[in-house]
Amino acid sequence: MAHDPFLLNDVLDGFASRLAAAAPADGSIRDIVCVSDAVPRRLTGDAAGLGRILDALAGCAADVIAAGDIVAAVDLPDGGADAAQRSTRVRFVLKKGGAGLTFEEAIEILTRFRAGDGSQARGASQANRNAMDLVDRLGASIGIASEPERGFRIAFTAQFGVQSQAAGDPEDRSGHALRHNPNAGIKMSDGLDRIRGARILLAEDHPVNQNLTREILVQAGCDVDIAEDGQSTVDAVRNGGDAYDAVLMDVQMPIMDGFEATRRIREHRSEEDLPIIAMTANVLGDERERCLAAGMNDYVPKPIHIPNLYAALIRWVRAPEPQRRPAAEPAAPAAAPAVAQPDGSEVSLPAQIPEIDVEAGLARAMGNRDLYAGLLVQFAKTNESLGTDVAAAVDKGDLELARFLVHGLASTAGNIGADGLYAAANALEKAIVEERDGEIPALLAAFRDRLDTALEAICRSGVAPADRPIRLGNGSAPFDPAEAEQMADRLAALLDDQDMAARGQLDAMLEMFGGRGQDEQLERLSASLQALEFKEAREILADICREILA
Repeated sequence: MAHDPFLLNDVLDGFASRLAAAAPADGSIRDIVCVSDAVPRRLTGDAAGLGRILDALAGCAADVIAAGDIVAAVDLPDGGADAAQRSTRVRFVLKKGGAGLTFEEAIEILTRFRAGDGSQARGASQANRNAMDLVDRLGASIGIASEPERGFRIAFTAQFGVQSQAAGDPEDRSGHALRHNPNAGIKMSDGLDRIRGARILLAEDHPVNQNLTREILVQAGCDVDIAEDGQSTVDAVRNGGDAYDAVLMDVQMPIMDGFEATRRIREHRSEEDLPIIAMTANVLGDERERCLAAGMNDYVPKPIHIPNLYAALIRWVRAPEPQRRPAAEPAAPAAAPAVAQPDGSEVSLPAQIPEIDVEAGLARAMGNRDLYAGLLVQFAKTNESLGTDVAAAVDKGDLELARFLVHGLASTAGNIGADGLYAAANALEKAIVEERDGEIPALLAAFRDRLDTALEAICRSGVAPADRPIRLGNGSAPFDPAEAEQMADRLAALLDDQDMAARGQLDAMLEMFGGRGQDEQLERLSASLQALEFKEAREILADICREILA
């Protein structure tokens, strides 16, 4: 079980959003979370596990509960934290007034939570079974109390460690966001309509994180551009005018980090004019304060928790302006964005992979088996030499490079569900940051062992995304050299970025490029891309272009 530091407010953002997303269309469930002043905000423990437990509980309850206001509360059942042991029991409660629950309804909620049955999709059911396992591992408890005409309450209680807190810490008892935001109180269901059509600049250098985050945003109806480093992010904002509604900023990037990029953007764009939301694996205790000082509006921790990401965008993105882009067609509030699911019959994804929490990783990929399988393969391919690279940096005394490499690996490991590797990477990074040089060799060895084991497990598992049948044109389609060159340039850029969107771009090219003497090469290109051999695919594309576009 993880014992990492986390901020309770980060978990509660997702909990509130899940309650709102599960609400009936009449808006009868209010996304309110009341937190007692006695509850410490800086805790240690398994934040991701807690989030999954609360999400599953909220989802199961919403399936059974009829209309009526629901309020969530967080308090300390024992009255206060144990100062000597630096720990506390925290209770999370769903409360609803009215007629209360029948005995059958109460049993149904607990049964659905424990078994993962009912009206929920397969991915949600898997998450619930995993949540019940987490409850058992935490030594926690779940119970329901109900009285006629007085409503009911569902309570979950677990033990957490308490971090040391600096005096005057702005997050000790404050709300979720770093800065005051204009959209406070907007429901998740309404907010998803609000951000549909928003144009988001994603500043992220790691291909796995790029692909996962972009897919999550696209499923919410956002348009996404990607910048791979801080300088590219600054340039994109400056050259784009007011094109972007928000920037999701990874704080650790090459060339220029997210802090410096934010400072430069703030020279000509204010917090109100362009929201910048930080994204990072939170290792350092002062990370949020550094984000605030640099000029960021808010903070979303990695690994990515989808409700947290959506909630942050809803808090800060202004409603689309009709003169800039078409408004979304009026529709009933949706509980969650629809996820395009591939057939899945050709996706090879084992239910269990050593060192990988498949259920958690699949949940982060919105249950999209094809996407998640591709992310696992991409993770294995892009990190083959990372352990050697980190060790070489340590041997040379370049601990900053070693820290940068390990930090990037931590966020991607967390996103695919490699929890042991994520913890080992965090431990090594902390030792480097805190200059505990004597501990680095042992932690580096543990990190490399976890990495090698995870990579080997993925490779041995046979995981693979679905095959995409290639549909070549027969040469009868009109051929526009300028358009063909633009399509090839776009594909080349995606291949250089190791972007899985290259698969869709190739599909768009096949009708025009097929039947022109390069069909065998196009099939090789498709096979290389299917195997995520981006470099090889880039070389084949260059050969094709020399023949067709010469």
